[in-house]
Order: sequence, then C-alpha cells, then structure tokens
Amino acid sequence: MIALYEGKSWLSLIIEKWHRSKYSHASEIADDFSSEIEAYRKSGHWFSGCVQDVKPFSNHSPGTRVSLYELRNPLTSGERQALWHFLRLQVGKPYDYAGLFGFITRRENAGEGQDKWFCGELTFAAYLHIKRPLLNGIDAHKVFPSMLSYSTELMPVLSAALP
Repeated sequence: MIALYEGKSWLSLIIEKWHRSKYSHASEIADDFSSEIEAYRKSGHWFSGCVQDVKPFSNHSPGTRVSLYELRNPLTSGERQALWHFLRLQVGKPYDYAGLFGFITRRENAGEGQDKWFCGELTFAAYLHIKRPLLNGIDAHKVFPSMLSYSTELMPVLSAALP
C-alpha cells in the first residue's frame, strides 16, 4: 500500500508548492501495517537520510496528513514478495538529495541510478521492478510523490491526520 504524505517541514512545503501538489512524501506500507519502507532523512538530521524500514508513520509528526492508496488489481503473493524483497535490498542506501533538488532546478537526469533514492522514485521503482508500472512513459528518477496519486492503477482508500 502506498502512503502519500502532506508534510509540515520547510522542505515539504517547498516540494508541495513547487509541484503545485498537496503531497511531499511517498512510502510503501505492508498490508498488515508491520513495516514502512521509505527514503527519508534521519531523525533530527537534515541532509543525512537513507532508505529506512520503520514502524509505519513513525517518522512523521502528529497531525501530518497521510493518504493511503491500493492497487485496483491487487498484487499476487509472488508480486508482493518480489516488491518487498526489492525494497528491503534498498534499506540503508542514501537519500538522493541531488535528485530531489534536480526537481527544483528541473535538471535532466539529476537523480538517475540506484545507489541513492528519494521517496517517490523508490516507491515508483519498486513497482517497475515487479512489472506493475504505476505510470506509463516516465523514468523513476522523474517521479515526485504527488505524481503517484495520478496513477489510474491506484485507488485512494483512506486519508487522515496522524494522531
């Protein structure tokens, strides 16, 4: 399940304003809510982030709004295993600040590669990996969080503020 966040930090607000979107962050949450994998900054340390496997919603402040999306055609058990295997292999890889700021500067190929990730790119790439593209004709390094909400493959299932 994909989680899209409406952030509160200054960086989140810049992302939201620049992309004329309400979403500034994306992650993948296990169907049983046991795990959330996200490319995110380390708690309290700006510009020192990585791909993390955490308790769902634990990296986000109370009151942050989150919208959850599911695939219209659910994953098979094999696809789900492959998706989570891919995501877990990314844990510990650094956050791709150059790619993130490439969006702001609109620089082509700023975030290409799989040695670093930003949140929308990681989430999108995981679905590409299992051959279930969420959007057609776009490379993962060009996907910002709110673009995921435009996917016709996804449907919203819940939107709420975190307690």
